[in-house]
Amino acid sequence: TTGGARWDAAPVPVAPRSASAGLFAVACATDRLCLTTGGDYQAPRAGRDQFARTEDGRRWERTDLGGTAPGYWSGLAWAAGAGAFVAVGGGGTAVSRDAGRTWAVVDSVVYNAVSFAPGRRGEAPAGWAVGPRGAVVRVRP
Repeated sequence: TTGGARWDAAPVPVAPRSASAGLFAVACATDRLCLTTGGDYQAPRAGRDQFARTEDGRRWERTDLGGTAPGYWSGLAWAAGAGAFVAVGGGGTAVSRDAGRTWAVVDSVVYNAVSFAPGRRGEAPAGWAVGPRGAVVRVRP
């Protein structure tokens, strides 16, 4: 690597549909496996195919092609101890346990961001999401 001295752009097949749409979050499980997501924050429950993944940092592919997790996703995190990616946003909360290939919406409450810290030995990771009106909640993948 160049230690951040040089950055190369890679095309991601999640196209913005308006000025309020685009990619809003990225999370990596390894130095190669990364996911990105987004959508349109002015239409938080609209849109499909908002997820993309890479296994090499250069070639990105769309995922969730079945549209099981439609909407706008503003936060994305890797929960290492649970082996899952978690996305939050206008679409609620969605979880992927297969490296971002498929998603399941598990909650319809709107959150803006999510983060996980490693769990203690033998415990699930500690996750937290934040949202409108100062909401802070514990997330369990």
